[in-house]
This record gives sequence, structure tokens and C-alpha cells, in this order.
Amino acid sequence: MTLDPTYCLEQLGRWDRDRYLTILAAPSTLRTPFAILAAFNLELARVSESVSEQMLGLIRLQWWRDVLDEIAGGGQVRRHAVSTPLAEIVREHHLPIDLLEAMISARENDIDPAAAMSMDETEIYLDATAGNLIRLSLQVSGLDVGEGRVTEMARHAGIAYGLTGLIRATLFHAQSRRLLLPRDVLERHGVDLDRLTELKPQAALPLAITDLAQHAAGHLGKLRALTPPRQAVPALLVARLAALQLERLKGGGYDLFDYGNIANAPTDIWRLLAARFIGRL
Repeated sequence: MTLDPTYCLEQLGRWDRDRYLTILAAPSTLRTPFAILAAFNLELARVSESVSEQMLGLIRLQWWRDVLDEIAGGGQVRRHAVSTPLAEIVREHHLPIDLLEAMISARENDIDPAAAMSMDETEIYLDATAGNLIRLSLQVSGLDVGEGRVTEMARHAGIAYGLTGLIRATLFHAQSRRLLLPRDVLERHGVDLDRLTELKPQAALPLAITDLAQHAAGHLGKLRALTPPRQAVPALLVARLAALQLERLKGGGYDLFDYGNIANAPTDIWRLLAARFIGRL
């Protein structure tokens, strides 16, 4: 059966522009599996935004656990624009079901109204979500995610990109009174959480964002120190995108209230293509 990623790409283009760009920059042979895996991640990420009660979110996540059980069982999988092609990708590339299951479990944090994570907890969460998506993409690319260096590349790339994404989405989340940034870092810099949820600027916020951005940049440095092989670069392009986004944040003094500091740039796609063709992040 020929997989049609049209729906997945349409959803990513609408709701996850970053990964949409990295998929466009990937080799044509990898775009379809990358798009399907990213669409699965998007389905999980959007649960928290599409339910009004925590229990409804848990039910939605359980639906996806049931899908994985059907995939693992080797039989027919319930028809869905993402679950159906996901089953084929998982079976064709022998993707570890436990990584997909960990992505679902981590998303329970998104729908918990009382959730508040420390930096260490945030890293665990980002590794389970963005990191595991990268691991799956690396395996599709022909690498062994059971190998230590490969899984570490995914960890550093996932945390760097994920933390950069949380920084850029801070005001969007605050608007709905959701604070997903590490609470210990915000408190250490004296960020007033009430002012933040009211979308009011404060001197402490850029200081906390600077701290978090430098932490993300540190993971990018550790990723580059592992010298990812050319074969791994397409699956790691989100790390290159994070580097570009961090550059813009730094140039704007880490001011989240200036939209230009958190927006994508028209040149991002060309710089992603350059990284892919050069084979270096």
C-alpha cells in the first residue's frame, strides 16, 4: 500500500509549522514517515487544547494507547487518518512501541491543571516527547536507537528544541493560565506568575528566559559535540531550527513581548536545507 501523507502534512502545516518546515527540508524518501510520526505527536499535543476536562483528555490518550496495542498485536488497526499509516510505518521500520507509549504517558502532564515541573522534570518530559519523536525518526533513517550515542543525540536535540518551543509559547500558554516553563527557574529569578498570566511585562521575565535559553543552547552544544553523522541530520533538523530561534531571542534581548523575537523567519527553510545538504547542524 502506498502511504499518502497529505492529511498529516496539512495538519502539520496548520498546527506545527516548525516540524512542517523540517519535513520539507528532509530527503523525499523520509518525508512521508517523518510526517506520519510528527502527526502522531501533534495528535497527542493537541489533546490538552481540545478537551474541557482532564478525564476527557485521559480518555483521548487511552484511545491512542489502544491503537498501539492493535499495532503491536499485528492485526487490523482502527481506521483514522493518522493511526492507519502509523501502523504501517511502525511495522515496516520495527519502531519500538515503548517509545510511542512513553510519548502518550508524558502528555498526561499537559492535561493536569495542577502540573508544575522543575527543570529536571521538564527535561524528562521533553525527552519523552520531542526526544522520542526524534529517536523514532532516527530509526526510520536507518540508525539504531538502542545505541547509546544515537539516543543521546535525540535527548539533547529534543530538550534543546522542546525547551526553546516552551519559551516561545510562554505568552500563548499564559493566556490560558498554563505555565509550562520550569517553575524553579521562574521563581529563582523572581518572576511574578500572576503578572505573567495577565500578560504584563516585568523585568524578571527576560532574566529567566535568558537562563532557560542558555540551558537549551547548552544541549545544542552537547549535541554538536557528539558529531552527528550525515545520515542523522534530517531527523535532527529541529535542533538547527532551535539554534536559529535562540539567535533571534538573544538578538531581541529575550523579550517575549516583541513578536519578532519568537516568530519564524522566511529564511529558516533555506538554512534548514543548507544544514541538510552540508550534513552538519
